[in-house]
Amino acid sequence: MAARAAALAALLAASGTARAAELTVFSGGSMAAPVRAAGEDFTKATGVQLHVVSGTTGFITAKVNAGEAVDVLIISREGLAALRAAGKTAAGVPVPVGKAILGVAVKAGAPRPDISTAEAFKATILKAKSIADPDPKTGAASTLYLQTVFARLGIAEAAEAKSHAYLDGAHVAEAVGTGQAELALTFLSELTPDKRVDVVGPLPAALQQAMPYEAQAAAGAKEPELAARFIAFVTSEGEQKRFRDAGVAP
Repeated sequence: MAARAAALAALLAASGTARAAELTVFSGGSMAAPVRAAGEDFTKATGVQLHVVSGTTGFITAKVNAGEAVDVLIISREGLAALRAAGKTAAGVPVPVGKAILGVAVKAGAPRPDISTAEAFKATILKAKSIADPDPKTGAASTLYLQTVFARLGIAEAAEAKSHAYLDGAHVAEAVGTGQAELALTFLSELTPDKRVDVVGPLPAALQQAMPYEAQAAAGAKEPELAARFIAFVTSEGEQKRFRDAGVAP
């Protein structure tokens, strides 16, 4: 990784873009932690400063559609496709980053419920006193999908009655970690960074839906070549280990 970083730094220095350059990255919440960690490596290697803004897919697309300045977009495939159709991305094809996996967490030290099968997950939801999940009104892909899961299991009303909506997955983890709710339901990669919670595991295979996330330079990127190099860096083999460790699938 050190050799790769050194090579990238030399390339950027040669092109003159490493001098006090800055990139603004809009990232879906499920990719935010590994993107920030990879960004620190990128900054160390190049001197390029990163400003990472994270949130739900709906939050990010609203900011882009409102005309906010951004260089790199890392959001769900569906969300990025919509922005591309609206002319909000640079020319070229998006680069796959990984797949967000839905999971469950409890407060650190609390008993871990059984979520090994669809029926066990259903029983756990019905037994729980409270659930924290990202606010679907902000376009949270995780909760919008979970609503379909609850409907399939025939517990939509019961789940809604005990659900408490939070701004994004990071706030969901915080709510459970501080005892405001019993169960956290969101992407694993939004749960793993918070040491106040214990990750129970992913949703059972019968209910799971891995959500692809992709990266692409924004149409109005100040430094389009630098944005492309950052995307290449983040999706390189060495940096992808950060995503796997956070719970993001290939």
